[in-house]
Amino acid sequence: MTEDQHHDLTGPRATEDEAHESARLAGLRRHFDRTDLGRQIARAERVEPTGTTMMVGITIRLPTATLDAARAMAAEDGVKVTALLREWVEERVAGRVDDDAVVPVADLRRLIAQATRGDAERP
Repeated sequence: MTEDQHHDLTGPRATEDEAHESARLAGLRRHFDRTDLGRQIARAERVEPTGTTMMVGITIRLPTATLDAARAMAAEDGVKVTALLREWVEERVAGRVDDDAVVPVADLRRLIAQATRGDAERP
């Protein structure tokens, strides 16, 4: 059995979309198996994404009651508990850095929400 046959999804149970996707992938496999991209890779420059903040996952342990309370608060706000916890951490971190250097995301979100509702504090 060839590699193309092995990856082929065009059997009797395959849908038309699966068959099309299988053919597309087989074509890409053949192309990149037979194409030398060494020169392009050698000339490539690393570009860091702009406008995005890289997120990393962590694990924390919380008392059940604390997590349950945070979940209830998040539900009231219509957000996921992880988003609420992230906001709290960002607020705490932002409180310890120079105010001129960083504008906390939570403050920006709150300001946008106030402006959208039309109840932003007027100077």
